[in-house]
This record gives sequence, structure tokens and C-alpha cells, in this order.
Amino acid sequence: WEERATEPHRSTLALYTELLRLRRTDPVLRAAPRANLAVETHGEVLEIRRWLGNEERLLLANFAPAPVPLAKLAGAPLQPLQPLLRTGAATEAPDILAGYEALLLKRRPGRYAAR
Repeated sequence: WEERATEPHRSTLALYTELLRLRRTDPVLRAAPRANLAVETHGEVLEIRRWLGNEERLLLANFAPAPVPLAKLAGAPLQPLQPLLRTGAATEAPDILAGYEALLLKRRPGRYAAR
């Protein structure tokens, strides 16, 4: 149990704690049925969309070492997107998905358009 206080265990535990909190408190992550789920790939980036009513969550996971501009992935201007969780050290610009990074975004109401 002492390992929880040292890296990389401390940051992994913090990530899982935050993910569980989001799952418990976010209405889209808590209640959206599987029918409200869309998955796409963009090269080495996985995009998962979940929505409930006019609320949407977008998960982007980069499985490659190279950074990717978010505008290329999000399918809309970045302004209506609000970051909820970012796994990287945020060393890249906020509009870049770093290599091996995941980003959970909240799209403001009324912006979702089913593909």
C-alpha cells in the first residue's frame, strides 16, 4: 500500500479516482445508453462520443507518439468544447492532443449533430 504515494502509482490512482468521480457525477457518462454511443478512428486516434439529450462527451485517445491537432479530430470549432479530463502533462498547446494522451471533452448543449 505504500506504493500509492510514489509515482507512477500516485498519478494512476488519481486518474482512476477522477474517472470514477466523473462516471458518478456527469449525467452523460452516468446515464447515456449504448444506443447513444459512436466510435471512430482517425489514424492512431480513437474517438468515442456519448450523448444524452443535447449534452455530449467526446473522448479522444492518441495511441501514437506524434501529437495531433484537436481541430483535425473534434469535427467542430474548439470553442464549444470544455476539457473535463486530460491524462498528459499538458506540455503541448491546449489545442494539441499529445502522443499517448487521452482527453475527455464536454460539448456545450445544442452542438451535437449525429453522424
